[in-house]
Amino acid sequence: MLAVHPVPREIALVQVTTAENLAHRLAKMKAVPELAGLLAAGVLIHVHGWTRREGCWVCKTVQIRAEDLSPIVVCNLPRQRCRRLHQGTLCFE
Repeated sequence: MLAVHPVPREIALVQVTTAENLAHRLAKMKAVPELAGLLAAGVLIHVHGWTRREGCWVCKTVQIRAEDLSPIVVCNLPRQRCRRLHQGTLCFE
């Protein structure tokens, strides 16, 4: 997914997958030769891993850093019971 924010003029590429496939997707991204160039140009690279916990969907967000192409966790999966928002099935902490 390509995301563009007009005010700070940020561009982000987001790979969305299941939490179980998160490590595999990160490894595939790091193998792409153009990744370093995208990061050097200021493009943000995120991988979102979704899983279902206690009846609601939660997301772990990982960002790849330009310095050493290492992933850092931006938002981890919650350890506690999720709090539902309204009647939906997406949960946000």
